[in-house]
Amino acid sequence: MPELIFIASSFVPWHGLDRLLDDAQTTDADFILHLVGDVGEPDRERANKDPRIRIHGHLDQNAIAELVARSWVGLASFALDRKGMKEACSLKVREYLASGLATYSGHADRFPADSVYYKQGPARFADIITYAYDMRETSREEVRDLSMAQISKSVILVDTHAALVSLLQSR
Repeated sequence: MPELIFIASSFVPWHGLDRLLDDAQTTDADFILHLVGDVGEPDRERANKDPRIRIHGHLDQNAIAELVARSWVGLASFALDRKGMKEACSLKVREYLASGLATYSGHADRFPADSVYYKQGPARFADIITYAYDMRETSREEVRDLSMAQISKSVILVDTHAALVSLLQSR
């Protein structure tokens, strides 16, 4: 059964947890959703009614690492539109990918549209679970390796430096 993880210090409206909970009510699909972080009372009440959803609260790095190791896919924000945004580069996504965990998100990021390791889509469990099963054939090492060019600070700095040098030389 697919295990999914969604991590936030505090789940705020732009994370879109409510959208996931809305969709969970419309499906009988088998999955486990691990929520790590502070979940507000209205969302907590709804999540507690669904045995597929596990609220863990705040965890230390070791406990989070154990959940990430069990998870098939990491989830990122699904409601950036509530902040007037369409794209973000969140630390959470980089941490998922650095641990080899493929990521499903409701928003665009700097990753290629045809990326295997980062998929943008709606807060819909049918799509998320399909992606989770698709990613079962991809190793954690492959996810980490494929995403490294977009998440490694040293690679990004080298690329930025080269772009700046090229720009300055063209003047």
